[in-house]
Amino acid sequence: FDGTLGTLPFDLALGFTDVRHGMDNFALRSAPVSTAQYRYSYAEAQTMTGQARLGLGPLRVGFDGATVDRLVTITNPTNAAFSITSLNRVRQWRLGAFAEVEQQVGGWRADLGVRIDRHHGEMAAPTIGAAVPAMIANLALASAAANAPRDDTTWDAVARLWRDEGTLRPRLVLARKTRVPNAVERFSWLPTEASGGLADGNIYIGRQSLRPEVSWSAEGGIDVVTGPITVRPSLFYRQVDGYVQGTAVPATMPLQIAIAAMNGDPTPLIATNVDAKLYGADADLTWQIAPQLRLDGTVSYVNGSRRDVADALYRIAPLNGRLALTWEAADWSVTAEGVGAARQDRVSATNGEAPSPGWVVANLWFSARLGPVLSLSGGIENLFDRRYADHLAGRNRVLLSDVAVGEKLPAPGRGLFIWLGIDL
Repeated sequence: FDGTLGTLPFDLALGFTDVRHGMDNFALRSAPVSTAQYRYSYAEAQTMTGQARLGLGPLRVGFDGATVDRLVTITNPTNAAFSITSLNRVRQWRLGAFAEVEQQVGGWRADLGVRIDRHHGEMAAPTIGAAVPAMIANLALASAAANAPRDDTTWDAVARLWRDEGTLRPRLVLARKTRVPNAVERFSWLPTEASGGLADGNIYIGRQSLRPEVSWSAEGGIDVVTGPITVRPSLFYRQVDGYVQGTAVPATMPLQIAIAAMNGDPTPLIATNVDAKLYGADADLTWQIAPQLRLDGTVSYVNGSRRDVADALYRIAPLNGRLALTWEAADWSVTAEGVGAARQDRVSATNGEAPSPGWVVANLWFSARLGPVLSLSGGIENLFDRRYADHLAGRNRVLLSDVAVGEKLPAPGRGLFIWLGIDL
């Protein structure tokens, strides 16, 4: 809803999402030799969201919130007595209030915002079937005994200042931002390869006592606008207290280590609060070389380090960028683009992270207007069919694949696409 409440601007948004997902190790992969190793994992999540916002002149105030219910069950479809709820009815909710204001002071504009949130998370005690090995059953009992609801209160604030006219347009952003650990990081008691998206082949477990991440950040830059050239360099620094990263499971958790070792990883990781800092720079460029010829480019660099020990942060993207040259006529255009990343050898020794080589690929794009309502566009990605893997790519864990187990998944090879557009 977008309208008024009395005479004041008012908007309201409500949302609901229901996701159900199943995956197995036998239908599309080479099936295990023994049916005792068959696995089917079922996951579901229901999310409800809501937000109400009221305008009071330049000030906007509002409330928002969300609830998420999750369930993950691991089964053996050939044995009804085998089942493990690795995430059993996890419920997380958040309720927040916020205020934001936009002001114009002389040639400067400012966005200011603040919010406070109350978070709650809980999980039902894990359940297991009669056919589950005793080691996992004992871990489930221990996890049930230590299970408890978790509550957090967080606050965030941001101040953004900038000028949007003149040859030199400075900008500055100061912020305090927080992040509450997700369900996998906090409630995953069973050592598995579920990692919340890392897909790095390591076995992880969660930690219910995790604190929210608290990030203090500053970003400054300047837009240089001189006729045909626009350059936007920026510098940033971010200090994160309680950064969530996997660290070695301590020797005081021998049961978890033993279960992980049975599954092929004798050095599992546990979600841990560490102290971190990230700093770097990025920039983008647009240069209208001639009426029909334009050069666009971006570059980004991030350095991530732990502050509690002398080590790099895990899985930080290397120096990367793109450069594109476009010829644009009245009814058609063509672009040649280069995209690449430098070698990443600043890697985490704590996590046994391996360096990655650099890479460069070329792409070609085109678009054409075929008539009043028809347009055609397309291109060739990875023109020279270079084989490479991004530093942040996941690792393969499927047997009998043309990618070795544990090897990084390669980026797509040469690809061609065509798109036909109809403007009605």
